[in-house]
Amino acid sequence: MRKLIALCVWAVGCIFAAAAHAVDDWQSLSSVAIEARRQGVTIESPWLQHMRVDVEPNEIRYADGGSMMRTPDIAYSYDNKPRDVSRFFKPKYPRINAIMRYAGRAPGEIISIGVDSGYSAEKIRVEPALFLGYTRAFEFAPNTHLAVGASRWFGGEVREFAVDCEIDIFCRKYHAATLLSWRDYQPNPSRDYMDREVQYDMHYHLMLIHEF
Repeated sequence: MRKLIALCVWAVGCIFAAAAHAVDDWQSLSSVAIEARRQGVTIESPWLQHMRVDVEPNEIRYADGGSMMRTPDIAYSYDNKPRDVSRFFKPKYPRINAIMRYAGRAPGEIISIGVDSGYSAEKIRVEPALFLGYTRAFEFAPNTHLAVGASRWFGGEVREFAVDCEIDIFCRKYHAATLLSWRDYQPNPSRDYMDREVQYDMHYHLMLIHEF
């Protein structure tokens, strides 16, 4: 049991040091599953493996951590005058992104559940998203263990809103991040908002360990 506990602590520490856009720290997760299967034990208590809190981020990100855009500050319209658009993107509440693990059902099995609270500002909204993952380790052959798993984020749709014409001498609506004319930015200029569905990739992982 001591060896398993030490491995779990290593895995928890490793995810905090990983890149923010990583879908999952699948190497350490697979190692935990294989070690649990090898020893025939379960980890009864769930553990928090990743948590990020953004209060005033410099970037607006997707749920999986990938960059959507830098938070706009100063933008130039068609009249070439600088305008402060930062207030349009100031978040209304902190954004929380977290992933938990549970491995108490069967030796070598790990269930992952995560949540992203989304991003809400005056001119852009990223809807909340849910993370689901499953990893299972098997004794493939004598002294050989195989871990397989899959995970994915669901949700996180994006809605962007036009800026009112008051900031432009031509009285046009604009996309707040770029100050492109709303007519040039999105295909349906009659609407003051644009919905964009986000499709996250399914992430698969496999690890094979043989003891000589």
